[in-house]
Amino acid sequence: MAPCRRTTSIRLNTSRKTPMRIAIVAPSSVPFVIGGAEKLWWGLQHAINQQTGHVCELIKLPSPERNFWEIIDSYRRFSELNLEHFDRVISTKYPAWMVHHGEHVVYLQHTLRGLYDTYPARLPTRLNPIPAAAQRLVRLLRAPALDRSALPDIFGTIETLKHAELPTDLLTLPGPLLREIVHTFDRIALDPAEIRAYHAISATVARREEYVPEQAQVNILPHPSDLARYETAAPRSIFTISRLDRPKRIDLLIQAYIEAGIDIPFEIAGTGPEEDRLRAKAEGQPGIRFLGRLNDDEVIRHYSEALFVPFIPQDEDMGLITLEAMRSGKAVLTTTDAGGPTEFVRHGETGLIVEPTAKALAEGFRQLALAPPRTLAMGQAALTDAEEVNWPRVVTALTAPLPSRPRRPRWLLLNTFSAWPPDTGGRQRIYHLYRHLARHADIHHICLVPPGQGGTWQLAPGFCETRVPASAGFCVRAALLHKQLGVSAWDLAALRHAADESRLTELLGTALTDADRVICAHPYLYPAVQPLWQGPLAYDAHNIEIDIKRSMLQPGAASDAMLDELRDVEGALCRRADIILACSADDHARLSELYGISPASIIVVPNGVDTAAIPYTAGQDRRQLKAKLGLPDQNIALFMGSWHRPNVEAAQHIHALAPECPDWLFIILGSVGMVPELAHPPANVIQTGIVSDREKHVWLRVVDIALNPMTSGGGTNLKMPEYAAAGIPILTTPHGRRGQPLEAGQHCLEADIERFPDILNNLPPDLNDLARAACERAGRVLDWSMISQHVIEGIHT
Repeated sequence: MAPCRRTTSIRLNTSRKTPMRIAIVAPSSVPFVIGGAEKLWWGLQHAINQQTGHVCELIKLPSPERNFWEIIDSYRRFSELNLEHFDRVISTKYPAWMVHHGEHVVYLQHTLRGLYDTYPARLPTRLNPIPAAAQRLVRLLRAPALDRSALPDIFGTIETLKHAELPTDLLTLPGPLLREIVHTFDRIALDPAEIRAYHAISATVARREEYVPEQAQVNILPHPSDLARYETAAPRSIFTISRLDRPKRIDLLIQAYIEAGIDIPFEIAGTGPEEDRLRAKAEGQPGIRFLGRLNDDEVIRHYSEALFVPFIPQDEDMGLITLEAMRSGKAVLTTTDAGGPTEFVRHGETGLIVEPTAKALAEGFRQLALAPPRTLAMGQAALTDAEEVNWPRVVTALTAPLPSRPRRPRWLLLNTFSAWPPDTGGRQRIYHLYRHLARHADIHHICLVPPGQGGTWQLAPGFCETRVPASAGFCVRAALLHKQLGVSAWDLAALRHAADESRLTELLGTALTDADRVICAHPYLYPAVQPLWQGPLAYDAHNIEIDIKRSMLQPGAASDAMLDELRDVEGALCRRADIILACSADDHARLSELYGISPASIIVVPNGVDTAAIPYTAGQDRRQLKAKLGLPDQNIALFMGSWHRPNVEAAQHIHALAPECPDWLFIILGSVGMVPELAHPPANVIQTGIVSDREKHVWLRVVDIALNPMTSGGGTNLKMPEYAAAGIPILTTPHGRRGQPLEAGQHCLEADIERFPDILNNLPPDLNDLARAACERAGRVLDWSMISQHVIEGIHT
């Protein structure tokens, strides 16, 4: 699960400002080398700062790419980068374009070419067959219409691979799985919904398959070098400069020079992994000199003293060497397959373009070396052409005003607790449901929280949360109400007193000015918003609140008065709302009956599961992992729950049945195990208290059965979908299965709580079949992405 990030505003400000604050976002290679990309970033930053009224910062993150996990981690880091304090962001290559910003402009250099156009032809482009551990990930990657909201699920599922038994070649670089992941990331990052304008450094780059979306309009915008000046001098050599690696084909230039048989020296600048091999190839050739790495002044001098510059990379993105040579007034010798350089060189006028063979290149060397006047004239023509490629033209295009976008709907979500971290049922519903709904609308979650917890956080793209700290007076009233009622009363205090909280009402007044819809998750903040809002209103009913509170409160005058108030408010909210989200069919019927609501205004939106974040583990793998972790060689049953009265009662049932099942170890996970009345469990019951997601997922992978011994409470259980997604056989009560699309006998075992010991001591043989069926069912109908689509359809209807 990706962490939320604190932000200073509830929504990106994309209005035009002068001057703009511009960020160039780029990867820093590990180990660090200087190439054409670095020269572009430095030159562009300098040009913006010196030639415009804007201010520009270059922001780089270390981005090693030596293996699968380094590449994934680099993509993740850029996807989480918060640059809202800039007015515009410019990215040029992977993985930097994963950054999210309202004015994101791409100036395309290249993708990770080893997984695109230079991907080995001998390797498959897609996994086939798909190993069991990767099936959920591949389903995610191949889902239609993926957008940025899918990233937490994808990254979370990739993370589970660290703890899975995998084929040895699954995570290879290059390899089909990494190729599919990176292509998916790039499609999401470069989607027109994310990018406001597309530019490319050359037509060669823009034409490459899958580099940009088919519908994107790409402006070809070559850039000059970052060299500060150019000089002229009497020619004395042939000069080339580049990184000494195979794609630059320096070996072919050496062979061609030797075959040309000319006596003008050939000087080669640069360093790289091929240097030793190239020096060996040139051994015994006094005309060939290796210069090593040169500083800018030395580069400028060697360009000025060159008769011409040969540069023959294979399918180069742009070829900055070409433009530097031309800007120095030098003819360029290149090849038909060089890519970008061929867009600048005019054959026979500013240089030569020949076939990529030693014979053709040797002839090119001779033509240019043996006719200096003609070669120098080509150089002057090249200078005229190169002057058209300049920083003012590049900067003007990249800083131009952007066309406005259609306004997204804006929804205001109200509640009495935060969505982050999603460690309880209510928080999970809010976080997962609304981060998926944020694909369709900008959602601002405002919640009332204890003092010291205030602030605004970006929970997901399009989904932010503002936590309003309650006043000291409110806290006093909540404490008094707690004392009167005998239960935690923060939400009930909000029902009575939130309208008096000035910070809350002031924020509501501001946020409502451009809201298109208000959603109350629970009824407790409705009295605060009711006098301020007359527009579309939805009620996300996590439970039937009047029924839940009645079951929790002891009879008495204070409780009766509180229940009367709650019933009045919940009823008023239901009658005012144009759509109500009920967690189950039972809740649907109860709300309609209780408050006289038309059934047509209520849709069932069950609690779901983030299937991507929960690793599926088959029965045989569970036994192996249990042994690997050194757990007892006995059956393990799991129950998960928060400190909530119905969960406490369920845990008490486990305490009661555990002595009847001595061969079983019972694990009670979550804050329910911290309740004082559960402080003395039986010997074969372990209560862990609150655990991290990682520890919870370990338990989900090793237990033999999951219990849902619920006998009270409303809504639907979130634990059931989690159990199903993890592939754990489930034993539930009829009440625990209420509202779930999991059928007894098809997806789970169902029995009254009194029969649990007998079933646990005599498990049927088809448990793994039930677990597989439940997992498939959860993926089809209980994933939050599917549930959110149902909500959108309901709202539109």
